[in-house]
Amino acid sequence: GMGHTGPWKDCVAFGPTVQSLGGLTYLTSYTINEPIGLGHAYADVVSGLYGVLAVLAALECRDRTGEGQHIDLSEYEAVCTAIGPALMETFLHQKEIVPQGNDYRPAAPYGCYRCWGKDRWCVVAVFTEDEWRALCRALGNPDWAEDERFSTLAMRKKHKKELDRCIEAWTTAHPAETVVQKLQRAGVSAGVVQHAGDLAGDPQLLARDFFVFMKHPVLGESKTDTSPIHFMDSPGEPFKDAPLMGQDNQDIFKEILGLSEGTVLSYMERGIIA
Repeated sequence: GMGHTGPWKDCVAFGPTVQSLGGLTYLTSYTINEPIGLGHAYADVVSGLYGVLAVLAALECRDRTGEGQHIDLSEYEAVCTAIGPALMETFLHQKEIVPQGNDYRPAAPYGCYRCWGKDRWCVVAVFTEDEWRALCRALGNPDWAEDERFSTLAMRKKHKKELDRCIEAWTTAHPAETVVQKLQRAGVSAGVVQHAGDLAGDPQLLARDFFVFMKHPVLGESKTDTSPIHFMDSPGEPFKDAPLMGQDNQDIFKEILGLSEGTVLSYMERGIIA
């Protein structure tokens, strides 16, 4: 969690806690007064990637020198590297770095917008003047698009709240899929904010056979996700149902541990195994 040295070396680590210590939770917010943080233990993922790189580097060292390496990896430090640009901005300009929320400096409009229906959203990003004009055409060239406040990227950034209200007035009148299809055809970056139900019927995932159907002895017919890793020459074994409690005990005791039938029965009689 904290590495093998330092005053915190014996502290217990937990992904969300390390993210908070490392500044990531503060930056993953909408305002400076209400830190939200990420919805999962991103710190565990980042430190895992560093772990892979460290092991590969140690193996390379072994191949070159014949000697191994002792790896001291700090999850806390791994998270700190994830906010590198913010740290650099602080060092260079000596100013406070605040959460950006859905904002992004080189683009306007840029954000997540409510669409027609219950809890339906889309994201839209406009980076260039050509994309801005394409967006306006897709919206039917509304009168507000000619407003001086939205004439340049700098002006659109300055009047972001007013611009977002204008964009959302249009998106809320249409389904998210309709909005995204229309904007993408116009050359504007946009995407639907999908929920689990959308993913279950996503045409890309279905075409890739990302889901498989299984018949579980307890749960019955169920649909589950598979591995995102595909080996073209080695498709691998088909996914199996999750085993029931103790379902594989006999195979483990006899085939893997090499226990005889008599030994297994003896242990079961004595309550050592079930």
